[in-house]
Formats: sequence, C-alpha cells, structure tokens
Amino acid sequence: MKLIVLTDIYGKTKHLEKLVQSLSSKYSSIDIIDPYESLKIDFLNEADAYTYFQKNCGLDNYIDKLSQYLKVQQNNEYHLLGFSIGASVIWAVSEKYQFNEKVKAICFYGSQIRNFLYIQPNIKVDLYFAKKELNFNTDEIINILMKKTKVNCFKTDYLHGFMNQESKNYNKNGYTKYIDILRNI
Repeated sequence: MKLIVLTDIYGKTKHLEKLVQSLSSKYSSIDIIDPYESLKIDFLNEADAYTYFQKNCGLDNYIDKLSQYLKVQQNNEYHLLGFSIGASVIWAVSEKYQFNEKVKAICFYGSQIRNFLYIQPNIKVDLYFAKKELNFNTDEIINILMKKTKVNCFKTDYLHGFMNQESKNYNKNGYTKYIDILRNI
C-alpha cells in the first residue's frame, strides 16, 4: 500500500518529513505532493505562508496537480493523507474518479471543505475537524457531511494546525494521539 501526502500551505517542511517518516513502516512507498514543487520555504508566520500560497499556487492549481497525479494511479491501492489545504484538495477530487475499493482518504482540518459541500466522494473519507474554526461552525459542517455515504467525521480537541509544528496551534499531545491513529488505519 502506498501513501500519498498532500501538504498544507507551508509545503514540504522538515516537520512534515518527520511525520511521514513516522508512518513509513506501514507503507511500501510514500509520495509527498506540495504546492511548491518540493521547494522548502521558511515562512515568517501563517499569514506569510497563506499569501505565498495564494500568489504562487492557489487552490485550483493544487487541485489540478493532484488530479494529474491521480490519473496514473487509477487502479492502484493507496491512502491519501491531507492537512488543511491539502485535505481540502483531496476532498475536491474525491468524486472525480472511480477509485480502487481499497483507496481511502484521511483529511485533517480541511476548512475549505465547507465550500464544497455538494461533493459526493467515491472513496472512503475520514475527516478530522478542529474543535473550532474562526470562519465557520464545525458542528454544522460535520452534521451536513455525516449524511454522505463513505464519509466519517471526527471533531478533535485541538485547533487548526495541531499536527504541524510550524503552526502556532501545534499541539504535541494531539500530534502523538493522531499519529497513533494514522499508524492503525
């Protein structure tokens, strides 16, 4: 089984690589898809990363990037793992293809999912939401999404970004808890 990881707006960082490494014994191979062609950028803060993402990639381009990648993965078995914008990108393409039945998506705090509530995924999707978001009510979004087939929603005890050591919302306890969950999916 292969793991395909979609990064957040920070892209491919040493902390993400550490996270991926902690899952490597579970998968035969791991590919990381990021908005910046693997260019490592030291952002000053989240606002700086967001501005750079909007200017140099954007949501639609990131969706296209994953779509192109998945075209050659049609019959393969893999898990998709996404964080923040990466999770939203996975959600956006989840209805575009007929996936192998063993394909599964695991998405952490994909806040842009709220703009794609019409999507009916063709794969099993586990959505892990932050305990609260500034721009929307997570409980309302979870209630809408739980009515969809193939979708499981979980509300965490942590804030958006808790799995990313670059984020001000990083939480060591949350990180440890969900790494253990990822190892057992």
